[in-house]
Amino acid sequence: MPPIRFIHAADLHLDAAFSGLSRDIPADFAERLRTATFTAFRRLLDLCERESPDFLLLAGDVYNQEDASVSAQLALRDGFRRLESLSIPVFLVHGNHDPLASRLRSVRWPGNVTVFGELPDAVPVFRKGEGTPARHHPRREPRLRPGNPEPRRAFPAHGGVRPSRGAAARHARRCRWSGPVARRSRKGHLKASGMDYWALGHIHHPQLIPEDDPAIAFSGCIQGRDIHETGPHGVLKVTLRENLPTEVAFLPTAQIVWERIEVDVSACATIADIQEAITTQQLERNARSQCQNMLCRITLTGATPLHSALTSHVLADLRSVINDRYPFFFIDDVVNETRAKIDKDAIEKEGLFPAVYLSTMRAQKKDKVDGLSYLGACNSQLLDLPVPKLQRRFDEALQGSGIARVRSVEQRTTMTKSDAQNKKKGEKNQPLAPTYLSSIYLEYVKLTNFGKFANMIVGPFKPGLNVVYGANEAGKTTISELIKNVMFGWRASRRGSNSYKPENSERIGSLFFKDDRTGDVEEIKRTKNSEGVVDRLHVLDDIDKETYETMFALNSDELLKLDRHNEVTARLLTAGSGTASSPAIVLAKIQEKIRALMSRSAQTPDSIALLREEQEREKTLVQELLNETDSFYEEEHRLESLLARKEALTEAQAGLNTEIEELKSNYARLEGIDASIEQNTALLEETRASEQQMRFSDSVEVDENVRALSKLSSAEEYEVKTLLDDLDEERLKYEHALDSAKREVAKSTTAFETLINDHDFQTEQDRAKKQRRIRLIIAFVILVCMGIVGIWLFRQGRAVGSLTYSAFGVITCLCGLLVAAGGIVANMHPSKTEEAFEERRRDYEWVKYQDEQHLEFCERDLADHKNRAKWFLDQRGFSAAEGSIRQARHLLDLAHDMRTNEETTKQNLQALSLQRASLESLLGTLAEQRRELCLSMGLDPEAQLADLEAIIERKNTERAKTSELIQETNLQFGQISSELSHARHATTFDEAKQRKAIVDARLKERYHELAVLLLAQRSLEISIAEWERKSQPEVYKQASRLFAQMTKGAWQKVRMNAEGEIEALDSVKTACPPQLLSLGTRQQLYLALRVALLITAENVGRSLPILCDDILVNFDDERRREAIKVIVELSRYRQVILFTCHPSVAALVRECDCSCNFFEL
Repeated sequence: MPPIRFIHAADLHLDAAFSGLSRDIPADFAERLRTATFTAFRRLLDLCERESPDFLLLAGDVYNQEDASVSAQLALRDGFRRLESLSIPVFLVHGNHDPLASRLRSVRWPGNVTVFGELPDAVPVFRKGEGTPARHHPRREPRLRPGNPEPRRAFPAHGGVRPSRGAAARHARRCRWSGPVARRSRKGHLKASGMDYWALGHIHHPQLIPEDDPAIAFSGCIQGRDIHETGPHGVLKVTLRENLPTEVAFLPTAQIVWERIEVDVSACATIADIQEAITTQQLERNARSQCQNMLCRITLTGATPLHSALTSHVLADLRSVINDRYPFFFIDDVVNETRAKIDKDAIEKEGLFPAVYLSTMRAQKKDKVDGLSYLGACNSQLLDLPVPKLQRRFDEALQGSGIARVRSVEQRTTMTKSDAQNKKKGEKNQPLAPTYLSSIYLEYVKLTNFGKFANMIVGPFKPGLNVVYGANEAGKTTISELIKNVMFGWRASRRGSNSYKPENSERIGSLFFKDDRTGDVEEIKRTKNSEGVVDRLHVLDDIDKETYETMFALNSDELLKLDRHNEVTARLLTAGSGTASSPAIVLAKIQEKIRALMSRSAQTPDSIALLREEQEREKTLVQELLNETDSFYEEEHRLESLLARKEALTEAQAGLNTEIEELKSNYARLEGIDASIEQNTALLEETRASEQQMRFSDSVEVDENVRALSKLSSAEEYEVKTLLDDLDEERLKYEHALDSAKREVAKSTTAFETLINDHDFQTEQDRAKKQRRIRLIIAFVILVCMGIVGIWLFRQGRAVGSLTYSAFGVITCLCGLLVAAGGIVANMHPSKTEEAFEERRRDYEWVKYQDEQHLEFCERDLADHKNRAKWFLDQRGFSAAEGSIRQARHLLDLAHDMRTNEETTKQNLQALSLQRASLESLLGTLAEQRRELCLSMGLDPEAQLADLEAIIERKNTERAKTSELIQETNLQFGQISSELSHARHATTFDEAKQRKAIVDARLKERYHELAVLLLAQRSLEISIAEWERKSQPEVYKQASRLFAQMTKGAWQKVRMNAEGEIEALDSVKTACPPQLLSLGTRQQLYLALRVALLITAENVGRSLPILCDDILVNFDDERRREAIKVIVELSRYRQVILFTCHPSVAALVRECDCSCNFFEL
């Protein structure tokens, strides 16, 4: 039989959102995440097209939720249609995220999709004539054709197996099954079921059981959706062959792969090395995940000297750089789980404070009895606590909080290597005075906006001694304050103090520190206190504001005192002792916590004192509640006697209550009957009045015509209305024709008058007349001329006797006459223009005449219509309308209203008559009911409500007395019952005991915490004392030398007496406290102590400048010179900036140290 090949997939979770992201992601990567499940499904379809399997099995959870989105449904349906076009069947089983009741059932799938239900089923898949059930249950064996081999059987389901051991057990916890496979959920049961292959879902990681010949397989999800679904995801290509192991191949489909990557950075020396290690791990993991896009969470591990440098800002920058460099990778978070390298042997060899601390700790752990004695001396309550447990908790507290965290040897070596080189170099240059100036020093000070100065740069400062000379108000103190404020924060504005805040603007300043080793210059800039400063050179790591202002920033006022000398000395001597924090500062924090634990302030509710008070209160309350329980037994006897009395009184009161309720009920009924009688009587009177009023209104006189018309029936009224409408329509037609005729007459008259009055017409007529006149004149002129010529010729002929002349003269005269006659005849006939105008005039006149005739005809028609209408209206009884159709309609409407009113009035009268009869009957019934009710209560039938009220009041009085007795009895009974019930069921006692137990536990915890803190305090005090014992002699030795130098031997020694106070010894060994010294001498003493401390504590604030603001004003010339020499000596160890406004001081400094850096403001 040919092999059966199919694709096994599950947990598509189409359109599912990604969860577990702890960072915002770029827009393009976010879009890839949004469409990742669809892309994975599309890749699954591509695999089916490429591999051409016999069928596709989907083992549940195609949707993420029961209510899947439309896009997910359509994508799934279109994908199945694509497989249908490839003739690939799809077999689908539901899961816990897409149960049968979900929309999965409502989707109309293509014909190649089979959705399995909850009951077992078997579906054969035929390939080349061979039947292969895609899902089979043994109870429903398919029939085999004769001669066919046994079919291969696969069972898709959604759930997990429960193996007894192995890695698969980790993935099978809390699994839910869908369908009948729940009965076969154990691995052994599944293997024994006879199935060739169990296609399972729900577990999102691919898994094969067993791996060599899997019969049980989880394909995993096609796309991981949170940080717990790491690694490649895809589908399984399964090949089933007869009598051969099952072949399963994993095919990736995920667009984005989640990964948790641990990166060991113990071998990394720089941040760049860490970045390279992360990138390398990403690329290696991405190659194994078989996916281009990867979303990962990085965990840095290992012991590294960069542990303290891996701050949240550095990790954020590291993450951002890698994400920008590789757009197909996205780091969700970088977790720092590194640790610092600590070598205890090296620490002990160094001999610094950590070595002393370790030695103290070992001694305390060995001497447990001494620890118990110490705790008992501090607080007797601590004697019950086991010291080893406290010591262990103390060690954990130290490590967790970093109270005395030891700085790594490598870190100290890195920080002091260049300094040691500078120290050796200084020894060569100045053999008389060894120096160890820091390679980092303050070079420039920039006052961007501070005080009255803006954009002012002071410098360059040099290592060693710097002298700043300037007059008053030149800015010396302002510069000194800026340096302190930039390093430790702007001073708050207070009345009476100068905060150097410019008006209407913020304080801004910068310090520029230079590193001689590298030549780099780093800026420490402060704008707002909340924003802090960036200290890349770590010059501020080992000092606080208080120590700096006390020991590093000196002025004449500071030299008058040395407050808290012991504490400051401890801080300085331990701050450079090889620890991350000054042990003295840590000791102060521990002591502050101890004070808080022992405080009685309401602001510390968990203090031991307040908890003890609360414990006593709870203890007293518990005892009081315990005593109360004894008195409850005596109340039982009283309760029994009260119960019998209570029952008798209750029975009597019940009878009174029943009787009173009946009386009240009857009172309410009687009151209701009386009210109803009164109400219905008034209503009857109103009905009668309304009836009489209607009958009177019916007799009002009405016009006879209207009354006659009101007799018309509805049909007759309708007929009359129709005829009126016809008459009105004819009237409108005649009126319209008359209006049209009038308009035509007006139009023709206007046209005729326009023609007659036309200017061109008159002009043409005048011109024609003028032409006729001219022709007549011409004819007359010709006649005269020819007559004159003819007469002359006639006379001339007669005179000469010539007949020709005479005949010619006669002919000439005759011709003249003919011409004149022709002209006259021609003028007798009009011209063509005149004939045309005359023709037009006659046409217009004819049209006018015709229109006038038509108008007369329309007027006659309208008059005839009015006569006919009047005759019709008169015949129909509308004579009052006087021929007006509108008036006739009005009369008809009045008649209609009258008829309607008459009918309404008739109906209302009938209704009122019925209502009157009903009210009269009701009043009779109510009267009978009242009579019967009064008789039932034993009252007169005519009794009033007041009589019944008096009876009810009497009964109420009796009931009130009974109620008082019952109330008194109930009160006693209730009090006793309540007390007894409280004794049986109250939780006050239990709550009090619980509260006491809670307070006891809290107090015990506080005692544990106190013991830890006391042991920590003792360890640190012993360690600090031991460290100071080694360090302080050198401090006072240096201070004595410097004090003797400044006083020219007048004072020889500085020491601390038995009370811990400083005192000075003169040349004859006389001790004197500082307050008895002169002003100048006391300032010299405190200056010597400060310089000695600064020289001895070489690792404290090594890169920070010493600020001396006119500290020599109270010294005489000789002591001033010696004090300057002391400052010069200090400048060989630290950078010193001396501010002065005295030229003599500036000259003296340059005389004592010609190499000092001097500049003037």
